[in-house]
Amino acid sequence: MSVELEERKPVQTRAAIQREESRLRLRARKFLDRWARVVITSGGFAVIASIVAILFFITLEIAPFFKPANVALVKSLSVGVLVNDLIPNALGWWRWLWKKTRRLAI
Repeated sequence: MSVELEERKPVQTRAAIQREESRLRLRARKFLDRWARVVITSGGFAVIASIVAILFFITLEIAPFFKPANVALVKSLSVGVLVNDLIPNALGWWRWLWKKTRRLAI
């Protein structure tokens, strides 16, 4: 009759367990450090890219100031047109507003 003996795993000492836990913590810390470096670096590049984009936009907006001006006559107005048409219309609007607000006040 043969009795098969189980193979026993070697008993780990407390020091061995602590070394294994320390090794696993170190791997996790290195992994997180790598990801933090990637995130921070990409954030820095994003800030630099946005500043460059803002400067590019400002350059496009001020570029027309350095070009010569073009002036063309579209329509000529006489002073009579201004006095006869525009001023009475403006006064009419003010009269209308005065009447509306007076009615509300009463």
